[in-house]
Amino acid sequence: MPNGHPEIPLKDAQQMLELVRKQAPKWRVDPHRVGIIGFSAGGHLAAAASTLFTGADNRPDFTILCYAATSDDPDIIDKETFGNLIGPDASAPETFRYSCEKQVTDRTPQAFIALSDDDDNVLPGNSTRYYTALKSRNVPAELHIFPTGGHGWGWSESFRYKDELRAALGRWLEEIRK
Repeated sequence: MPNGHPEIPLKDAQQMLELVRKQAPKWRVDPHRVGIIGFSAGGHLAAAASTLFTGADNRPDFTILCYAATSDDPDIIDKETFGNLIGPDASAPETFRYSCEKQVTDRTPQAFIALSDDDDNVLPGNSTRYYTALKSRNVPAELHIFPTGGHGWGWSESFRYKDELRAALGRWLEEIRK
């Protein structure tokens, strides 16, 4: 975290979304199909960008989260880990603001969420609570919990469920294109 300033990476993500939309014609990108993906701490950033957007230009159209750290709840994330995301001296309002499942609204973008049940670094409750928050606000979401894999598998060829993950994500992306 840049010196305990969580707004810096969030602003970077928001500017990235704005830039992609601005350059969409030049880059031959549909400006209404711009998403964000994040893994672990990057998943926290993607979830924050999906819940703390300030306008249509920096709101993702969809979100992909893999074993994302999304909650400040000490039952599912230790204080030091969450402190690494938002700064160790974050105030209670800042902590609440960056606890992404608490910021979900009916305008939060649809999400594809994947994790491993045996992840000891970012406990599954982070993803399941975010998913539950989305569903409680009628935001479309798809959740995939793989029985093993631990933390940090990314797109690794060694991830036992890589084929299932890629197929599920491919289907989901095709569905949301319609």
